[in-house]
Amino acid sequence: MATTSAVEPQAIILEARDIGERISPLAVWSWVFYDFANTIFSINVVSTYFPLLVKERGQNDAVYAYPMSAALLFVALLMPVLGAMSDRNGRRMPWLISLTLLCIAMTGVMGLVSDLWLVIGAFVIASIGYQTALVFYDALLPSVSTMLNWGKVSGLGVGLGYAGALAGLTAVTYLIGDNSSQEAFLPTALLFLIFAIPCFLFVRDKRLNVDRKVSSDSISWRGYATQLWRTLQDTRRVPGLFTFLVANFFYSDALNTVIIAMSIYSTEVIGFDRPLTVLAPAIVAAV
Repeated sequence: MATTSAVEPQAIILEARDIGERISPLAVWSWVFYDFANTIFSINVVSTYFPLLVKERGQNDAVYAYPMSAALLFVALLMPVLGAMSDRNGRRMPWLISLTLLCIAMTGVMGLVSDLWLVIGAFVIASIGYQTALVFYDALLPSVSTMLNWGKVSGLGVGLGYAGALAGLTAVTYLIGDNSSQEAFLPTALLFLIFAIPCFLFVRDKRLNVDRKVSSDSISWRGYATQLWRTLQDTRRVPGLFTFLVANFFYSDALNTVIIAMSIYSTEVIGFDRPLTVLAPAIVAAV
């Protein structure tokens, strides 16, 4: 779903002429429908059917919790660097497409292999692709909006993300019926691909007016680290921003825990049967 990426402050400042710029409605709707698409993966794979598959195979909670934690830790270390890369070269679409296709491909693999540990390995890679793609997706917001409406466009993406969660879970639950949870992965990959294609085709990178010194620096890992340090220093210019970022980190951590564990919790603790189990994540998403 659409989130705010940690990008260089200069990278989101548009010139005055951009305020009145007309953005293609097709590009806007294509961008927001990516949020619809990727939430199908989140609700079906992360929240519902992967944990259920682990329990169906007779494994304990750690078998799905630790791989997810490892994937999120890797992404947490990588995302600031990817954000810096996105700001420097201004090319988001190649990364978004590549990482999304990686996620979709690994989701398909999860539905095709029989060995549980191969499923888990594919899940880790798919989760990394999903999370890192969001860095570049969020960075495309200025390409489909102006200073006057980027809150509206971003909010539309969030709203369609909730719709994607409800529609994706309902569709896949209907398709697989009472069969193994593993059968949910292939249709999930297909739905993700279908609704992501418009973004691939109709959204284009928009070069922003970034700081000339930052833009002229050599593109290297050292340069990315320097830019990240500058971003952290810039948070002092806005009172409360650093506190907000720290609070948001802990809030997101708690929320991710709920997202990962709610299907199993509803089964093991509340005692839901399977139809109610797969409905629980959709209810949380809608709320």
